[in-house]
Amino acid sequence: MEAAKTNCEHACRNTCATLEKAIEKENELLEMFSNSLNECNMPDVHSLLNKAIENKKEAVGVLQQKLDEIKTNSLIDDDIEESYEREDS
Repeated sequence: MEAAKTNCEHACRNTCATLEKAIEKENELLEMFSNSLNECNMPDVHSLLNKAIENKKEAVGVLQQKLDEIKTNSLIDDDIEESYEREDS
């Protein structure tokens, strides 16, 4: 499998391209596992896919939580910066 390439420009503002790409890829895998689960009739594989789905959902949640934190912190930083700019005016 070819490694995913994400060019981090280190200039994200209110977001993170790497986390967004990771969430996108995890959701693609989640969809693939869910579609496969609907077609699977082997108990062992069905169980494995269920566990994989749970793990992917958890991974997406963790990534999304960190992305939300970045967005929130950026908004707070923007508000602080704006308050200093208003004081200087």
